[in-house]
Order: sequence, then structure tokens, then C-alpha cells
Amino acid sequence: PAIYDPAGSYGDRSAVGSADIITGPAADLNKYIRYHLEAGSKVSVFYFYTTPSEEAAIFKQADELGGASPGFCAISVRNAVNSIGPFKNLGTAWIPDILYWVMRDIQNRK
Repeated sequence: PAIYDPAGSYGDRSAVGSADIITGPAADLNKYIRYHLEAGSKVSVFYFYTTPSEEAAIFKQADELGGASPGFCAISVRNAVNSIGPFKNLGTAWIPDILYWVMRDIQNRK
């Protein structure tokens, strides 16, 4: 498992790679969600079918993008998944609310 957390604050940041990718046991989605809920964030979780090769491409793009400055998390996530698998026509999603609506629309197209 892996979590891309650009500009994030989750977990032991010294253990997170320079690309803000969390891997191994630290990449616990339930703990990640709980952390953000306890911090007062609004959390939405979407599930998409992706192939192993699409997942590899997403994490390659995330690794190449690296971390992000505060306020640029949605742009980085969008750029990491853009043009891969179900995200082929992602379009412009540069703030969290827009990214939420775009992901919701993709999820509902199934």
C-alpha cells in the first residue's frame, strides 16, 4: 500500500520519502482518515478500479512530482493521476473542492 500526501502533515514526516509518498505499514488508510478527521478536515474517500500497471504509472508520476508547498496538494494529486486509467479526462482540478466534484463525477460514471 501507498499514500501520496503532497504538502501533507500525516505521520512521522522524517519517515516519508521526498516525494511525500508513504509506503509500507505507515500507509494505513484508516489511520490516515482518522488523523484528518481529528484535525477537523472534511474527508471523502473514493474507490476506483485500476490495474497494477496504472497504479505503477500513478506512483511514478507522483514520485516525479515530489512533495508540494502548502496549498498545492490538490494540484499535485490531480497531476499524479491525470491521464491514467479512469482519470484519462480529468480536466482542471486545482483546489480541493473542485477535485472532490471531479472525482465524484468519475465515480458516478461507473
